[in-house]
Amino acid sequence: GDHRDLHSFPTRRSSDLYLKATKQTTVMHEDSQRLTFVNGWVSLVLLNLEAFSAFDIVLIERSGSELRALVRETVVECLARKATSTVGKRLGSIRAFAEHCMDSGCTPFPLEDVSMHAYLTKLLNDTKSAGSKGKSFLEAVRFSGAVFGLRSIEGQLVSLRVAGVAELL
Repeated sequence: GDHRDLHSFPTRRSSDLYLKATKQTTVMHEDSQRLTFVNGWVSLVLLNLEAFSAFDIVLIERSGSELRALVRETVVECLARKATSTVGKRLGSIRAFAEHCMDSGCTPFPLEDVSMHAYLTKLLNDTKSAGSKGKSFLEAVRFSGAVFGLRSIEGQLVSLRVAGVAELL
């Protein structure tokens, strides 16, 4: 039959192998990054499990299973459709708020208009604070509401005055 010259077939160039290798490390890096973010969300949710409706069933079903493991499983499920970068960005914003609350001696969750307003006002008065921080925080609040069912004492996640302070930033 027809014996073509072997050299006419495309060979794997080193650049192809390099791309394949970097793609694998990127995937592995993203997995470990996601793991870190998931653990961060688990810690936040565990500050007050009852403040997040997504975990109501966990509290009921808890049959001797370790709570943290159940919460973790639910966090993974809730975040399944979200990009890792988004998961990390929202976590950072909510965590900064939670830390502010704990430093001020109040509980971050369920959300309270007073503590959100105080946090945003603190950002507003801090000259080193990025202008986008307020809007990022509100995005993170809405994200937490949509993804984990974060509750608010007032019944609405973001009041008009809180949204206004975020705008002022």
